[in-house]
Amino acid sequence: EEKGITPSEKVAKLLLAGILSDTLNFTSPTTTEEDRLIAGRLNVIAKLDVDSLVSDMFKAKSSLEGISVADIVSLDYKVFEMSSEKVGIGTWETTDPDTVNAKSAEIKEQLKTKKEEDGLSMIFFMVVDIIKQNCFLYAVDQKEQEVAEKVFGAEAKDNVLELSGVVSRKKQIVPPLTEYLTGKV
Repeated sequence: EEKGITPSEKVAKLLLAGILSDTLNFTSPTTTEEDRLIAGRLNVIAKLDVDSLVSDMFKAKSSLEGISVADIVSLDYKVFEMSSEKVGIGTWETTDPDTVNAKSAEIKEQLKTKKEEDGLSMIFFMVVDIIKQNCFLYAVDQKEQEVAEKVFGAEAKDNVLELSGVVSRKKQIVPPLTEYLTGKV
């Protein structure tokens, strides 16, 4: 648009799908007005039924078919420096968190392995329920569990905290953890 180039229908569809995925269909706190504006402009070209597209995308995004537990934990995973702490945080977005949480024992073991391999102080893993707009935050060791309970004001059950309204690692997990670990809280 800035260069005066109009994307093809195929490119507009791909760009629109990217925006819808990244913003969880405009429900993520990371969503901007620019996201909504550009998506609208792209759909003039793409001519898609957005609700149908979102439904199909989220269904596909939720499938665990052919995906190992190691991939579930690491496909959307980042390491953050928080004061003197090196913290890993992974996330999996789904419309059916029960299918992921059914693998909780394997996920916890994989997280412990990843924590050691990456030389982390702490590791967390979010199973984000796209529909209910909440997440299950895995805190596999005592240290992580105590920190998470203090930071998010929720009680862990079997090393997992259910956090209502929390869907964004960038806006809702990293900032309060960083504040706590740097002593700003």
